[in-house]
Amino acid sequence: MRMSADLRDLFLYEVFLYYNPLFLVALMIWLWGVNLWVFAQSSVNYVKVFDLAQTHLSHREIWRCATWLTLIVPTSMTAYLYLYSHGEVSLAASQPV
Repeated sequence: MRMSADLRDLFLYEVFLYYNPLFLVALMIWLWGVNLWVFAQSSVNYVKVFDLAQTHLSHREIWRCATWLTLIVPTSMTAYLYLYSHGEVSLAASQPV
């Protein structure tokens, strides 16, 4: 069974509304890691500049969190797309958005 063009456009717009903020959060975390990496490469003592505790996260740890988020969000979106397009609306609605 195929979706009509109007229903498909509405469906994709809904997916965009649900998952766009999560992609923006993932991008923000990646850029935060890049920012810390640039500080470390240019020998800026950002720990002292921003008065951080000695247990702050390094750019590698932030990139690790960003990697997991980047894997989880598209996987959830793919599951939502698959389940919703195959008529399993109740299962698609249980996706952790």
